[in-house]
Amino acid sequence: MNQHPKRFGNWKLGFGIWCLVLCLCVFVVIETVVWAEEKPKPPPPPLIKWSGTIESSFSSSIGRIDTSNTTFKSDTYGETKNLKLYSGLLYLRGKSENKLTSFQRRAEIKGDRKLASNFYGYLQQVFNDNQVSKLKMGSRSSGGFGYHFIKTNDLKESVDIGASYNSEEYENLTLRKRTYSYQFINSFYWKITKGLELYHKYEYLPNTKDFKEFRSRSDGSVKLYLGKHLYSSFGIINEYERKPASPTTPKHKGTILITIGFRF
Repeated sequence: MNQHPKRFGNWKLGFGIWCLVLCLCVFVVIETVVWAEEKPKPPPPPLIKWSGTIESSFSSSIGRIDTSNTTFKSDTYGETKNLKLYSGLLYLRGKSENKLTSFQRRAEIKGDRKLASNFYGYLQQVFNDNQVSKLKMGSRSSGGFGYHFIKTNDLKESVDIGASYNSEEYENLTLRKRTYSYQFINSFYWKITKGLELYHKYEYLPNTKDFKEFRSRSDGSVKLYLGKHLYSSFGIINEYERKPASPTTPKHKGTILITIGFRF
């Protein structure tokens, strides 16, 4: 008669120990899951990888002929797996004996969309003005296809073929010049050494109605790096237009740029 309460007490003790072990297991599982969820995750890669350069120079001379020249130039690049973006700004201003000898502003936006391994399609928009030539506003909208002939980290070359719509408005002309042209662009980049780079871009735009009426632009530069981000640059810009719309616009315009730049 006295053994039944003892057995009942042992059963309660075993049941309590079993519940305690079960609670400890559940606690360990919950803590493991929570710790795994709270474990820091590596940050996702950026959607667009940005890079660019900024260049500037100022020169002045006082004497028999007073002159001053100001230059500002910037290039920004954005790249994803299938898309490349480019934007460029150029500002040139020169004075001689208090007379404006050059004043030019230019802005360019270009986007390349990868279509195959080396093929891509592109859209481009360029705005520019020139107070010396009395050009109030120039605009060029372009589109076409391109191909990368060489595509390495140290050597790149590509060719664009497309069409463009050009619009120019001058201060001394009542009509706005509108033309359609084909577009051929060759871009070349060569990293000669760790601290020396060569870049050249040539644009050729013949009129769709008359190939003798064309315009071209050549932009080349050599960069010598003075440190990781700081560099000096020597560049030449040549522009040619066979039949300018305004008599005040010269056929040929050449600019030499010697600047100090910063790469970011």
